[in-house]
Amino acid sequence: MKLKLTYVFHNCFMITIENTVFLFDYPEARFLSETMEQIVLNEIAGRRLYYFVSHSHADHFNPDPSKIIQAAQDRVFILSEDTYAEAANYHGNIHYFLPDECRTIDGMEITTFESSDEGVAFLIRFNEKLIYFGGDLANWNWDELEIEEKQAMESFYTRFLDRLSAYVIDVAMVNTDPRMNTWAGAAEFIEKIKPKFFVPMHTFGKTATLKRFYRSLAPEHPPVFLYQEPGDSMEIEI
Repeated sequence: MKLKLTYVFHNCFMITIENTVFLFDYPEARFLSETMEQIVLNEIAGRRLYYFVSHSHADHFNPDPSKIIQAAQDRVFILSEDTYAEAANYHGNIHYFLPDECRTIDGMEITTFESSDEGVAFLIRFNEKLIYFGGDLANWNWDELEIEEKQAMESFYTRFLDRLSAYVIDVAMVNTDPRMNTWAGAAEFIEKIKPKFFVPMHTFGKTATLKRFYRSLAPEHPPVFLYQEPGDSMEIEI
């Protein structure tokens, strides 16, 4: 299956498969330039859209999807349950997910995992391929945490990776936060899960850091999407 990956900003990416677009974590307007917004509108115009939101943080959730609604030919909203109170402007085909649910929508199997921060991570089975989108699920092992907090975070992330390792992931979209020396667990993810293709996220637009992350990886690693500017895209076969 051929797909196109497109970077918009931070954790906002699109996956285009023929006439279908998956849009992930489209953020609040203050994070979006006109260019970013237009990139999304151009890509979804006339296509079927699956619009995923992992949680309600402003850098992942836009409370007003009116332009998106107008642009897409058809749309399905797949939202974390914690967005419910703020999603009054979302209308139509809406599905709310709690952590650790598995449901089928339009023949697409969606499994959620509890985040180590807020909301959920998504595992999407589409045309027998598996796409993982982490939202804010990561190893948030900040230096300022107490020892007990660090241990709890490490344990949570290890248990999550153990669960996810039961799946063969084709595309993994994973937080690779440059504010942490550990890259929020991204290298751990690659080593344990061994996805066929890896998309780093959560850079707040500081994409130059991704080259440093790439150089830090072990010699054997999957292909990595090293985007630089909004609208950068890459076609891959999975």
